[in-house]
Amino acid sequence: MKLFYAPGTCALAPHIVLEEVGAAFTLEKVDFAAKQQSSPEYLRLNPKGRVPLLVDGDFTLTEAPAILQYIAERFPEADLTPALGTRERARMLEWLNYLSSGVHIAFSYIMRPHRYTDDTTAYPGIIEKGRTVFYDCFRLIEERMPEDGWLVGTYSVADPYLGAMYRWGNRAGYAMKQDFPRLGAHAKRLAARPAVQRALATEGITLEDRPS
Repeated sequence: MKLFYAPGTCALAPHIVLEEVGAAFTLEKVDFAAKQQSSPEYLRLNPKGRVPLLVDGDFTLTEAPAILQYIAERFPEADLTPALGTRERARMLEWLNYLSSGVHIAFSYIMRPHRYTDDTTAYPGIIEKGRTVFYDCFRLIEERMPEDGWLVGTYSVADPYLGAMYRWGNRAGYAMKQDFPRLGAHAKRLAARPAVQRALATEGITLEDRPS
């Protein structure tokens, strides 16, 4: 397997999961500053021009939730996804969808307002609204988070995905540990896992990174 990633993006979650399952994989860094995501070579693999991208032989897969589930199901012995037909499985899918369609989109308002309008004078308003929605997403998650465990009871692929979003909250300048203590405790448990530590070290980041 090969994972195309950019440090600190949502590709961090499948990177962690590849480490968790013990898969043989390689990493291919996509340099956003050099616009490699828009190069003809990369677009041939992923016409969306984004990360993550997983290549497994002649099979390519995009979108973090799909990649996370694919890896977990390819390595069932790692036990990173609840059994089919269970409520825990449904809950995991609920979390993956909310993180992707809710939290991630709110963050994109902050970081990439140009996706939503060509009117540059509207950017400040989009960014400010994004910051409000992004914060409100974390408030909702905090209310539903277990006090001392993982999102669906046992550790699953939803947990590193949430960890990537928690890091974005820090990058947005929020006081994540203070405002969201359950999320902060979750991030601490996550950061203690060896697989997470390996992925973070490779990408040269931490979950507590603040704006530079």
